[in-house]
Amino acid sequence: MSRMQTGTAWVIRTMPEPERRTRHAAALGATEVVVLATPLDEAKSRAADAGRPAWTGPVIDRWWDRYRPSTSRLERELSLSQPLEG
Repeated sequence: MSRMQTGTAWVIRTMPEPERRTRHAAALGATEVVVLATPLDEAKSRAADAGRPAWTGPVIDRWWDRYRPSTSRLERELSLSQPLEG
């Protein structure tokens, strides 16, 4: 497997457990992990507004039931109530 030598790569995953995020980051050689923690009600509202399938709401509920923040210095959480621009 080859690794990037320069530049920035974003890997987007949905991992509520900090242990999994830490293992994944280590395997990729990540220098930072950012958790986009969109509040539960906002995430469900966005899914409904976007016409997502009915099963999406329960999946969002399960993610938040399992979510735990990390104590790793590598990780930071952004709590987003508004979508990111760009």
